[in-house]
Amino acid sequence: MPKKLEVKYTKLFLKHVSRNFTHDKKGNALHPFEFFEKLLSEEGFEVIEFRNFDNGFIFYNNLQKQAEHSFNWFQYEYSLIKGSNEYLNKIVNKLLGFYKLTRTFDKQYEFKKGYFNLIETVLKNILEKIFTSYHLDLNKSNRIYLSKWYYLKEPINSFKFSKYPEDKRLKELYDKYLKTSFIHYNTPFVTFKALFENRTLVNKINWVDQKTTLYFFIKLLRQHKVIKNTKNKHWIIASEFFLLKGETLIPKDFLNQKEPQTKKKRELLEKFVLALKI
Repeated sequence: MPKKLEVKYTKLFLKHVSRNFTHDKKGNALHPFEFFEKLLSEEGFEVIEFRNFDNGFIFYNNLQKQAEHSFNWFQYEYSLIKGSNEYLNKIVNKLLGFYKLTRTFDKQYEFKKGYFNLIETVLKNILEKIFTSYHLDLNKSNRIYLSKWYYLKEPINSFKFSKYPEDKRLKELYDKYLKTSFIHYNTPFVTFKALFENRTLVNKINWVDQKTTLYFFIKLLRQHKVIKNTKNKHWIIASEFFLLKGETLIPKDFLNQKEPQTKKKRELLEKFVLALKI
């Protein structure tokens, strides 16, 4: 395993970045995951005695550290050339090539089976992170190949109004009844409006009051049929789109909740919801 972790722009990056990009660090590495090349070259095979736990575990930990460093290196470069999916897909092709080598060598060198299994594990972890983060940027063949191993969590869409109010009216109601009293004053209206646009999450809404009032707010939306039927996914949606005083929520946080006792808070929330029915 190489001990020195090089951080310089790779040749693959410089090939795909804009010609106007100026830089002061140009390395010899072809791509961020080049260290796999040495590990999978016959002269680079490391001698690991797996009967000794420490030897194998130290090798695996070093492998993980190098992989994490290389993945960060890859993300940094790819962030600078977003739009050049060719860079991403060439990286994936390289990693898949390394994976296939581990399978080939695993059969050829039975006595080094553990060595190739560990490399394969690390490679598949990297490919999973790339797939979940950049699946929309993958070309068809890479997306199909990786989708056989990994799947994406089903996206959670926000609520959908039964009857859409005009933006102007919704904003007036939001400013009058919810903003500051229940929702953090820095929360833009577009973030709140997205709660009712049947879309995936972009930014969460920070509810700054008690959990009881958030529970009551969602209950009112359902009770008065301001939102369409979510088929009992309302608490899943609420936990996805809201923070409670900056902290994340999970669906079971809403179980066994009671309605707020403060009359003024109840009235504000009721006025907001009832106004949407008019």
